[in-house]
Amino acid sequence: MNRRTLLRLLGGAAIPASLGLTADELLAAGRALGHREPLPGGPLPPFTAAQRQTVAALADAIIPATDTPGATAARVDEYIALLLNEWYPPASTAEFLSGLTAFDERSTRELGRPFTALSAAGRTKLLTALDSEAHAAREPGAPKPFFQWMKELTVSGFYASKVGSEQFLHTIIWPGRYEGCRTIGARPQGSRS
Repeated sequence: MNRRTLLRLLGGAAIPASLGLTADELLAAGRALGHREPLPGGPLPPFTAAQRQTVAALADAIIPATDTPGATAARVDEYIALLLNEWYPPASTAEFLSGLTAFDERSTRELGRPFTALSAAGRTKLLTALDSEAHAAREPGAPKPFFQWMKELTVSGFYASKVGSEQFLHTIIWPGRYEGCRTIGARPQGSRS
């Protein structure tokens, strides 16, 4: 089984519960993002420009573009910013930002550069170590490792996006267009009876 098949299988099951939001809330955030124009690079609250670059690079390392789109095309950095700004409580947002800062500090301490300036080999080395640590046994009630949280947000953001839904999962929205924020049985605006 390849990595993308596994992500597809896990995308709708284990991820939502571990993020502290329901699957419906995560999909609603993805749908809200799908109706917005892509935001140019730079600061995106709650991220500074540098933090946003780190989140985007990290998400892209988790789900890179191959023969299908990756996290960048799915606008995962914007999805995570939207969740942190509008869905998570302030304490969770602060915890995520603290983890992001510690992640970049570790990259600089161990590999001499921030994550965005690392080579592909350097990124792989750091992420492999973090993934091993995320899977290590933890004390009950211990906080989730930042990298595990980031992976979960990346996967949920990818699958909640129009790109992930249409081009990777090959979801066919009948009769013919992506309309993620529509109640079953409701008619699109402007349609006739």
